[in-house]
Amino acid sequence: WKSAFYYHSLTDVIPDHYYLATKRTDTRIKDPRVIQSFLKGKIFDAGITEIQYNNSRIRIYDRERMLIELMRFKTRMPLDYYKEIINNYRKLSFELDFGIVEEYAAMFKNGAKLMNMIQMEYGVLPSILKKENKAKYIEALAMSQDEEDSSIFVKFMMESMIDFIRESISDFKKDR
Repeated sequence: WKSAFYYHSLTDVIPDHYYLATKRTDTRIKDPRVIQSFLKGKIFDAGITEIQYNNSRIRIYDRERMLIELMRFKTRMPLDYYKEIINNYRKLSFELDFGIVEEYAAMFKNGAKLMNMIQMEYGVLPSILKKENKAKYIEALAMSQDEEDSSIFVKFMMESMIDFIRESISDFKKDR
């Protein structure tokens, strides 16, 4: 993952190895300069894109997928390295497709935890979105990105959170 953060200009730390994700069935690479990780097919394929780097095309995970990887491996990286990358992600927030981020997170058993971690990093309380509100969520997110106005999405999320808190209080009162 270190290579992708560098190639996406999310850090200025030059990787000490080539970090390469491959399918579980692929042959192990014996070059000591390469650190290889083996992934299930579905997880491996999600988010692969190509970028131009120094006159070469590189297959790499997109920034949305790398945000998930950042959360997954947060505890394995130095704090200053993590902070540099998450601060650069904050600057890119309107360029990211958080619907895709959610799709990537959902591939992992701890997907809800990953999304809550991202929300906390962006200064948003973790929210619980009911299935019946998913279409409205996607609509608010798309509108917010199209109009480059985060207040549309923030308003939707705040209203959803208020509704959830009210329902929780009501349920609590019923149980007493």
